[in-house]
Amino acid sequence: MSVVNFDSKTTCVYDRNKNSKAKIVINRGGARASKSFSIEQELLLNRFITEEKKQILVVRKTLPSLKLSAHKVWKDWLVDFGMLGKIKEEKQSLNYYYGNNYLHFGGLDDPIKIQSTEWNYIWMQEATDFDYEDYKILKLRLSAPSKDGRRNQLFMCFNPIDEYHWIKTQVIDKNVDDFEEIHSTYKDNPFLTEDYIRSEILSLKEQDINFYNIFALGEWGKLSSLIFNNWCVVDEFPEDIDVNNSSYGLDFGAIVPTALCENRIKDDKLFVKEHIYDIIPTNSDLIKKLHQIIPIDKKQITIYADSAEPDRIEEIAREGFRIEAAEKSVLSEIDFLKRRKINIEKNSSNLFKEIKGYSWRVDKQGRTIQEPVKYNDHLMSALRYGVYGKFKNRYGSARIRWI
Repeated sequence: MSVVNFDSKTTCVYDRNKNSKAKIVINRGGARASKSFSIEQELLLNRFITEEKKQILVVRKTLPSLKLSAHKVWKDWLVDFGMLGKIKEEKQSLNYYYGNNYLHFGGLDDPIKIQSTEWNYIWMQEATDFDYEDYKILKLRLSAPSKDGRRNQLFMCFNPIDEYHWIKTQVIDKNVDDFEEIHSTYKDNPFLTEDYIRSEILSLKEQDINFYNIFALGEWGKLSSLIFNNWCVVDEFPEDIDVNNSSYGLDFGAIVPTALCENRIKDDKLFVKEHIYDIIPTNSDLIKKLHQIIPIDKKQITIYADSAEPDRIEEIAREGFRIEAAEKSVLSEIDFLKRRKINIEKNSSNLFKEIKGYSWRVDKQGRTIQEPVKYNDHLMSALRYGVYGKFKNRYGSARIRWI
């Protein structure tokens, strides 16, 4: 098979994954430690291109979340490295072929039924989203013949947000599976800017010691100060449009993700759906996205947006959207949401990740402070803006609880 030369920067995390001989390769680490990027480089830019007769599965808990993460990076690489004409693509099924190698992107909600397939390499992206049964099923699928004698391997990567997660209690602590744990932090990624390290990572030490341990040091965290436990996953989001019972929440971002969620009340139940979670550098790019997501018949639904960006709000309003600045009252917004069940549409994977880690600050002395940690909270901010802004006057009494 011909070798393709990629001009791609790598880190020591890439080298450790490349050289690992373990059956299970566990990448535990902090934010921006290059875990996900390094695994994708090794599996997709290296093994998929250079080895022969290999079957590779890249999997997340849900397919929509995979399309916005690893699959998006892969498609960008195909363009950047001029590979579009060299790799056969089946767009609908997310299958790719190079020589006699096969690559598939799938979710455990994927219709191809992963349970009946076999693979040489599997990558569980955002592994903490999976449950232990998922892991056992995927591990059994590492059964494809290896023509070159290389070992079949399962890779996983995650931020270690919960010290009682099955990855730690069932795999690492029990030490039954043949695994290697690769621990990484932002210090292993030489391509981060000093400004990002200082403002987004090191600043966590002053905000919350638990988040600092997780996202800066890559150490196992504790979920003792979680804000919300009143949420659940639902299969459907009510699509019948009622302007009086609907809203959007919008949190602006430039170097961090912009977040948009849609909120709806039906039969006195609150439903939430994630629409945007992406870095969108300009307001004109965001407006294009909003036109794609919000059709004409929904443009009368109010968007409650971050009040710190009045110029951006005004520009969006000129495009025909009904938008206003959110009345920021963080504790009131949180209290309002804590008094009702939050039904989250099943494909809102980034919202799941945020709400599972949305916590009160804990200082260096271990004292809980009634202030949420300002990190990985973009959709949570959008949720607060949209729900509280629209429904606070109707459901403001503490005596009222939604089912």
